[in-house]
Amino acid sequence: MAGGRSKIKTKSILYVLTLIITGYLINNLSKINTNLSDFETVFWLITFLPITFSIGVTRQIVMPLINFSVMKKRSPYFYILVCLIVPYMILMLSVQYEILLDKGLIFYYSNGLIEGKTSIGLFNAVLLTPIWEELFFRGVLLFTLLKFIKPIWAI
Repeated sequence: MAGGRSKIKTKSILYVLTLIITGYLINNLSKINTNLSDFETVFWLITFLPITFSIGVTRQIVMPLINFSVMKKRSPYFYILVCLIVPYMILMLSVQYEILLDKGLIFYYSNGLIEGKTSIGLFNAVLLTPIWEELFFRGVLLFTLLKFIKPIWAI
């Protein structure tokens, strides 16, 4: 039992180190070539998924969490649409009427000086980033920590 547990610890440490090195390389790649900075999240997701699913320990944790059966109903699409439109409308109203936001932030946003105002930045922020964050933090990291420490500390 102890040998299996140390093997899981070693693989978990190797997995986290691989993600750290990959993230560091992707971050520096986007600093070297600024044209790639818009696609940083896409590169991260493309590398994160194969790394996560190539290691048996993480694959066993993540696979039961993936369930698309809820998408057979109509209501999730309605909720997704509402969750995308409402924050966007609040942002547009805040910029238009200069309320709820700092004047400097409104100026930068209105003049396109804020990173992520492009459609690629919106796609990254709305779709890609939540996917890998949920898979990593709630999927892999939380379930791995729950094996070794008390739930209150893992959370």
